[in-house]
This record gives sequence, C-alpha cells and structure tokens, in this order.
Amino acid sequence: KRAVLRHIWIEHTILKQIKRWHHVKLDKLEKQGIGSEDAWRALLTLMQNKKVRKIVKKRAG
Repeated sequence: KRAVLRHIWIEHTILKQIKRWHHVKLDKLEKQGIGSEDAWRALLTLMQNKKVRKIVKKRAG
C-alpha cells in the first residue's frame, strides 16, 4: 500500500514538474483537440524513459 501511495506521490510530483515546462506544448495539444488527460498520460509514459527522467530532474532543478 505504501508503495502505491509513493508511486502516486511521485506521479503527482512529476506532473507538477512537467506542467512547469510543458504548458506551451500542452496548449498546442489541446488546440489540436487532444485532451490534457491524454497529454498527461503520454508525458507520464515518457517519464518511464530514464533519459527523459534525467532531463526532467535537470529542468526541475
């Protein structure tokens, strides 16, 4: 159970970080008719990628 909570917290933290530097891209996605939920899901999938995670950590400071 704690692992799940931790996972949710990590996702939440990641989303906050992604929101910071992806809001422009998300606006574009939404204009194209892609819902933000789908965009978040796509970004979370990207987060599974270790390279992307390193970039996010760098950008999030």
